[in-house]
Amino acid sequence: MENNTSNVKIYLYLDVRKALKNGDHPISLVVNNSGNRKFYRTGHSTTEKYYNKCMTAQRGQAKADRQKWESYEQKAQGIVRQLSVFTFDKFERLYLSRHSANLKGYYDSKIQELSDAGRIGTATVYSDSKKSIFKFRPSLEFKDVDPAFLENYQAWMEARDRSATTIGMYVRALRALFNQAIKEGTISRDFYPFDDYVIPQGENRKRALHISELTALRSYQPMPEEEFYISLWWFSFYMNGANLKDILKLRWTDIQDDRIQFIRQKTAKTKRKTIKIRIPIDDYIQAFIDRWGDPSGTFILKPYNEHTAPSRRYEVCRQINLMINKKIKKAGEATGIKGKITLYTARHSYASLMFNNSKDINYVKEALGHTDITTTQRYLNSIDTEKEKQYRSVLKVG
Repeated sequence: MENNTSNVKIYLYLDVRKALKNGDHPISLVVNNSGNRKFYRTGHSTTEKYYNKCMTAQRGQAKADRQKWESYEQKAQGIVRQLSVFTFDKFERLYLSRHSANLKGYYDSKIQELSDAGRIGTATVYSDSKKSIFKFRPSLEFKDVDPAFLENYQAWMEARDRSATTIGMYVRALRALFNQAIKEGTISRDFYPFDDYVIPQGENRKRALHISELTALRSYQPMPEEEFYISLWWFSFYMNGANLKDILKLRWTDIQDDRIQFIRQKTAKTKRKTIKIRIPIDDYIQAFIDRWGDPSGTFILKPYNEHTAPSRRYEVCRQINLMINKKIKKAGEATGIKGKITLYTARHSYASLMFNNSKDINYVKEALGHTDITTTQRYLNSIDTEKEKQYRSVLKVG
């Protein structure tokens, strides 16, 4: 692959033309692109005699100082190697910014960016992806990631019993960094490895509960320590299958004209068209708010307030989600429901029940807050076991 970076020369330079008050001279980094030179300060300085000694030193402090200065040169060379086309603007944006042109630097920058924006869950995904991928290949760079690497990483993860869902999540984070680096001109589109590699997707094993199962589950009488979590599961169900993040951030001001109105957090932070979900307040929703609402707060529920740090909000949400899943599993077992039940089951059950009743997929799409109808279709594509047996009964002949 040819580019103009081969014309770029980088070296250290002791600027003897300038002298500091103590007699030292500043050490600069010189970037020379076909005769056009720019100088970048390293923040270090020394005498001409000591500089010359360091350049040939084989041991001791002089060698250590030279290596410290050379780290600036090495960083600059690493950036230039990965630029498809060199410009001083692209170089400076990476050299002078907080992240470098290497893959690990892009991970660190993205994790920090997401954390600063309060998107702790997504930051955790990138952090886990980074840990996993660099455990597989500690010194990985953009240029090392090709379809063969991705296949080998997938096989390595599978050998450790990691699910297709987890593998896909980690690899999609890596793909996003590639797209960002290409957009910023850090690497060439020629490095892109995902055209010839299919990211694995986990099977959608989430199943909706039958109306008979929902009726049985509704009859469960929770213990006092279970009541809040079981109630939250049902609140999610009656709230169009709203996820816990959206429930916990509901404010009293979201109640307007006998409806609760909100935009899903999952789509609010994207560039896609957002859909405001408007849910009529029925008897169950009102009873839940009356029982568990916090009239003195800004939020309807009170696990946290406006001043709670994003990292703490994430942890609170995660813990409540775990408790809901634990308690609803116990309720399912007690009422004879087979199969795993989680908070997400409430969303699938709502979608299935609404579609079976209305036969209007666009209504279900709007109710769930989906921006793409194909997402809604994935919710409804699973045929439950009982219906499948019923459909296949026509095959019985003789």
